[in-house]
Amino acid sequence: TSGGNPTGGGASWLSPSAPTATTPLLSLREQGWVIANIQFAPVADSACIRLQRAEDGVNPDGSHAIISGCYFVGGGANGIGIEDVGGCGFVLIEDCRFQALGDTAIKGISTGIAVPLGWHIRDCRFQQNLNDIKMSLSYGIVERNKFMTAGSGATNKVVSTTAVAAQGGNNHVLLNQ
Repeated sequence: TSGGNPTGGGASWLSPSAPTATTPLLSLREQGWVIANIQFAPVADSACIRLQRAEDGVNPDGSHAIISGCYFVGGGANGIGIEDVGGCGFVLIEDCRFQALGDTAIKGISTGIAVPLGWHIRDCRFQQNLNDIKMSLSYGIVERNKFMTAGSGATNKVVSTTAVAAQGGNNHVLLNQ
């Protein structure tokens, strides 16, 4: 954990009593984590879950994560559901709900090591977020999701797979509503 407090036997992951902005509730720095059936409420200007890849001793590679059945809701101003820093690969996000996030539900911050490769975002529900998916992806699949956010062109996005420096491509965005 970077700054979150698991509560209710771990069923909810909420901000600490004295939160620090830009500190995620949970930071995945190694491969292969499975996060399932937890509610997250972010701190102001922070992510609920941050996947990090710097390929160094502190943040080797948070790739190959599975995030399933989680609820990401509101929290502090400009909150983020899931963010990628550095370009993690082969991440599965399924059956999650992203609601009332003031920044972005799923966001790419940088592609310092790589453009995120092979992400699969499926069967999720997005509603009332400023942005839903705003990250660079390569060979990703975004399918069977429900988008209930009104994106508005150049600034706010329902789905953008080239959001970081116009990088990314060869993605499949299909069967979404």
